Amino acid sequence: MLSFGIGFLIVVCSIFLLVAFVSYLFTGEADFSLLEQTSDPLNKSLQYRNVCGAWGAIAAYYFLNDLFGLASFLIPPYLIILGLRMMRIFKFTLVRKFILFSLLMLWLSVFFAACDYLFPVFDDSFVKLGGNHGIHVVRILTQVIGMPGLMAALLIYAVIYLVYLSTRTIVIIRNALRLNFLRKVNPSRLKRFVNKEEEDAEESTCEVE
Repeated sequence: MLSFGIGFLIVVCSIFLLVAFVSYLFTGEADFSLLEQTSDPLNKSLQYRNVCGAWGAIAAYYFLNDLFGLASFLIPPYLIILGLRMMRIFKFTLVRKFILFSLLMLWLSVFFAACDYLFPVFDDSFVKLGGNHGIHVVRILTQVIGMPGLMAALLIYAVIYLVYLSTRTIVIIRNALRLNFLRKVNPSRLKRFVNKEEEDAEESTCEVE
């Protein structure tokens, strides 16, 4: 009974967060200036435009700017899974899903921050693409190993994550490095295609002459 109640509360709060995040993407420009002044949700003089009110605007600002940026959108889905598991509606392996969601969120945070670093289009935006976490990691890694090293680190991280997600990733990478897709090309069909291209080129030359 207690587990069901806690799970239901988690699901409701998760949906609230998700709606607040989505709303902030559209109303954040107006709410950002208010949030820079104060984060007091009981301040009646401030009219937040977020559909979830002051609490929604503050929560969205905190997660989308101070924490993980757009990667924070992964938090509500995991909490919904956790709540449904506690309500015993579905059975999930929570530990594995927690690891997968957490690792992906951290990678996305740094990736978005790196994109913002390379293409500073959103410098004056009300949303930090990678959040303060991503900005801090990118700043440290670019100082230590430079931007090429950061890209390499992101690639290595992504490969390790995909391998953990499915061992089939190893087979795909091996086949790609061996250029196995070239072996699947029918030689006779490829030859006919090349001959046809040559014939078309000769005909176009003759027409010009």
